[in-house]
Amino acid sequence: MADTAIERIGSGAGAEAVLEKLLLLAVGLVLLLKLHLLFVANVNWDEFFYLSKVHDYLRGDLAIPLQTFHVHALTWLPWVAENEVDQVIVARLVVYGLGLASAWMIYRIGRRYLDRLPALFGLFCYLTFSYVVEHGTSFRFDPIAAFFFLASVTLLLSAWPRWIAAGASALAIAAALMITIKSVFYLPVLGLLLLGPLLRRETRIDGLKTALLFALSLAVGFLALYLMHRASLGVPETQNAAGFAGKAADKVIRHGAFFPRLPYFVHGLIENLVVWGCLITGTFLLARQALRRGAGEAANPAVLLVFLVPLLSLLFYRNAFPYFYVFLMPLACLTCGVAFAALLELRPSRLLRSPGLIAFGLVLALCVSYGKIYLGVAAQSTQLQRETIALVHRLFPTPVPYIDRCSMVSSFPKVGFFMSSWGMENYLDAGRPIYRDLIVRDRPPFLLANSFSLDLAMPQEELRALGGYTLLEEDFAVLSETYVHHWGTLYVAGKRLDLSTAQPESFEILIPGRYTLEAASDVMIDGVRYAPGSTLMLVAGIHTAEGLDDGLDEVVLRWGEDLYRPSDPPPEGWIFAGF
Repeated sequence: MADTAIERIGSGAGAEAVLEKLLLLAVGLVLLLKLHLLFVANVNWDEFFYLSKVHDYLRGDLAIPLQTFHVHALTWLPWVAENEVDQVIVARLVVYGLGLASAWMIYRIGRRYLDRLPALFGLFCYLTFSYVVEHGTSFRFDPIAAFFFLASVTLLLSAWPRWIAAGASALAIAAALMITIKSVFYLPVLGLLLLGPLLRRETRIDGLKTALLFALSLAVGFLALYLMHRASLGVPETQNAAGFAGKAADKVIRHGAFFPRLPYFVHGLIENLVVWGCLITGTFLLARQALRRGAGEAANPAVLLVFLVPLLSLLFYRNAFPYFYVFLMPLACLTCGVAFAALLELRPSRLLRSPGLIAFGLVLALCVSYGKIYLGVAAQSTQLQRETIALVHRLFPTPVPYIDRCSMVSSFPKVGFFMSSWGMENYLDAGRPIYRDLIVRDRPPFLLANSFSLDLAMPQEELRALGGYTLLEEDFAVLSETYVHHWGTLYVAGKRLDLSTAQPESFEILIPGRYTLEAASDVMIDGVRYAPGSTLMLVAGIHTAEGLDDGLDEVVLRWGEDLYRPSDPPPEGWIFAGF
């Protein structure tokens, strides 16, 4: 029985029939498991930041029209759940729906140039690519922009009348550019697709008309979307679009580094050897075909080389982090289908007795690779994130300002900048302390140490030794003097005093309000005696404290009136997992 099955897989027609059923089953299972992952995958800091733009828009605080266009489709998110983790998960469900549509479009585009089985294999390569498994349904720019790009290509290659297809395709890519300006990496692909008809004499005039219509529709569509979005913002934009785009280009493109994220590429290469091997092989086959026959015909598979152009961005794009591959690889992976098709067309020989079995092995290897990455992501948890945010909402029933890395409590107004690597580099390059002025102005009563840079318990020297970004010394000092540890990564406004000597100690309060005294015995503050557990009102400014008993070296003034603190320790682990 086993020999019969092997012979069937190894034969031409039998191999294709078995492989097609296997690939259809595998694609369906991967899409189903992807649905599971979006519920359990740890929420990345970028996702909280992306969610915060929706809340900023609803509060009327959103002032930057570029890369915030998604807010219009998601204004209902805050009413789904109070906890921001749940809001992100619901947003991921939206992204998952777009991902299903993207998968269908990848296959449809592939079918224009490949047979059914190779197109299906190309789609499977994309779905099982490790970084796509990890970030394919993340609530970020990348999967949303990828959807609009695929829609643009699908429309441009559709059988619709050329003027309708070109106009609709241009509007789709205009939406992608509004989602993220890095969608400019897609424009060469669309430009080269439009160039094809111009290379053939019989379609040159129609091709020119189509290209001009596309360019005009793109310009008008983008401008209209931009102006409508800008008009909807609650405050005037703080930076014009040209200035914002120029600074972004300087940071992420014109930085002078070659292959700036090479370690991530190498890691992804090792994790996806089958995909990259098939892609390289397919590229070689397509290039040979293009040199022999040319790539002028619309349905010529050599046109697939056009879809590899965005890969060149890896050589210069600063932010080519793992999530970028969700944006980068959808159509590039169709080249893998070319290699798969060539394998299936090989005749058995002494060196290659069963091409069908090798094709089956490639699919199986992708399944194993996917399973490994899937199990790693499935082992993640949102429990610590969920409990931390739930505690914040319990302590502060109405929104208050706070300090953190990424607007993790997105429904509250964040104080300070987004502490990405880009943000930290800009902050350190400026070299100006900022937090004292921000605290005096906004009076944030709590801080979330969801970045090692904000971990007030970690010595700055230790963080530097680990290669992490550190705050300026003045900023770290003022945060350490203004906040005391409460639970997990949560710090609240307060003072830790050493009253072991007989001399009064002076201390400064930057955040006025009611504070609770935590001490082993009575303490004199500003000339008034307070018992442990007492609450007192402290205004901004200088105060004095004096211990009434010897050896009183641990005195804490904690913001609030006997602020609730969970009796159980937080779940183990860092608040952010993975990348």
